[in-house]
Amino acid sequence: MVAMFLVALSLILMAFSTSGDAEQKSTYENNSYYYKLDIPKEWANKYKVVEGQNKTIFQFKSKTKIEADIVTIIATSSKTWKPDPYNQKKFIQADRGIVYYYTKPLDQPFTGQEGKDYPKMVQQIDGMMK
Repeated sequence: MVAMFLVALSLILMAFSTSGDAEQKSTYENNSYYYKLDIPKEWANKYKVVEGQNKTIFQFKSKTKIEADIVTIIATSSKTWKPDPYNQKKFIQADRGIVYYYTKPLDQPFTGQEGKDYPKMVQQIDGMMK
């Protein structure tokens, strides 16, 4: 059952595949919650990963002092999970009492080239989670 879940979650979290060239992507692996996320080649050197107790945050690497999340993936108990009426919590998968979901930022704090790169990365999130 766990193996089937891991395979299903990996398939759900496969990232952005507009081309069949797997060499163009890197893969993030979460060993605590057993999922993988393929990262688009355009993200290279533009993000860092911050792992918390029940969440993984992908943050934009800015040349300024501004820290901005690109996406946060959260694992929570199905007992505490509540759908968001504003659709800010995007459901990914539920299994064995754990609900996986993600959130995206609503603001755009950057200008210049970073102001172009950051929103492009945020826009890719929904496609990465399918």
